[in-house]
Amino acid sequence: MNMLRHPLTLGFVCLMLTGSLAWTSACAPPTECAKERAGQVRCVGNQVERCESDQQLSYEPCAPKDLVCSVAHGACVTPEVAMSTSASTSGTGGAGGESATTTVSSSVVSSSSSAGGSGGEGGTPVVTSLNGCEAATAQVSKGQPTIAITFSAAVAPYSPSCIVVSPGTNVIWISADGTFAQHPLRGGTVDGGGNKLPDPNSPIPATDQGNTQLVALTNPGAFGFYCDFHPSAMKGAIFVEP
Repeated sequence: MNMLRHPLTLGFVCLMLTGSLAWTSACAPPTECAKERAGQVRCVGNQVERCESDQQLSYEPCAPKDLVCSVAHGACVTPEVAMSTSASTSGTGGAGGESATTTVSSSVVSSSSSAGGSGGEGGTPVVTSLNGCEAATAQVSKGQPTIAITFSAAVAPYSPSCIVVSPGTNVIWISADGTFAQHPLRGGTVDGGGNKLPDPNSPIPATDQGNTQLVALTNPGAFGFYCDFHPSAMKGAIFVEP
């Protein structure tokens, strides 16, 4: 055992150094965290609490720097970064455990936790913001078997560009005067800088010819799409909700 960590030993050292029985912050026993929390980070008030690998607790205050605590980043981040996320996941664990809520976007992840969950692992992320589309304000077309998304030869937004549909909906991209040779269709996202992020697992196939493409969206989720030539001007998202 490290004798310098033992409270009695530290008290004797303090007495010898200070000539007083009063504890000083320099001589107080080090604050430790539970072994099972080693390596974890959590938010305590508006500061980041870290349980180091040696079970020593450390704190990083956020308020003096006008920042907020982010568990996902393990650090203090700006409020803009924390508030820019708009996807959430939730999971419940065994009795007496912890429940967690995580928000996700294409660029930022932040999370918070609270005691008293009922067990298990976190759930599948539910994306509510994608390619400039918000599920809360998107065109609701649930219950319809087929939805058409139109485009033209001109460089103009898809119509509609943001929709909410039910699982099993057939979505068809169609144009009367343009072709996919002019506006190649891709499944994926476009970040704030106009950079294309194709999704290899997207159900929306890369399409470079013709003027119609039909896709059956059977599973819940959020699926972004964009024009490979004009990603900033032509992009959208489909939210498939039960």
